Amino acid sequence: MKKIPYGMSNFRAMREEGYLYVDKTMYIEKIENLNSKYLFFIRPRRFGKSLFLSTLENYYDINNEEDFEKLFGDLYIGKKPTKLKNSYMVLELDFSGLDTGNRERLEKSFKQNLIDSISSFLNKYRNMFKDIDEIKEHIKKKSDIKSIINQLIEEVEKVGKKIYLIIDEYDHFAN
Repeated sequence: MKKIPYGMSNFRAMREEGYLYVDKTMYIEKIENLNSKYLFFIRPRRFGKSLFLSTLENYYDINNEEDFEKLFGDLYIGKKPTKLKNSYMVLELDFSGLDTGNRERLEKSFKQNLIDSISSFLNKYRNMFKDIDEIKEHIKKKSDIKSIINQLIEEVEKVGKKIYLIIDEYDHFAN
């Protein structure tokens, strides 16, 4: 008997801990066939957006290649994987905790959120970068968001990889 995953949005945990998972992985193939660089999932609250983003993260992440069969083997996409499976470094941004008190606090909080997310990203892929502490210091010294993002892209290009960007709760500060 499978456990009901009320409020869970962690795909890996659901699969590894025996929770009920309704297979929506056929949409990964459909999304790739759209040939669109940018996708927006606009659905009501509690509609599974974060879980689907977690599914995408686990599917595309190069660090999950060894676990592909365990995570996806019995699902649609496990039986019909696309050529892009496990081919990206995944950068996750979650804007749910931003300080929206005023513009200055929002900008400061957004920048810190970005730096923290990049730091986690670098730790996640530490085996691919030569000196992540030095990269983190370069990023912290950047004064504007564009420079921070450009520095990250430059570092990822040096190792010959691409980033799959997942932004969750992107509408938080707009609300």
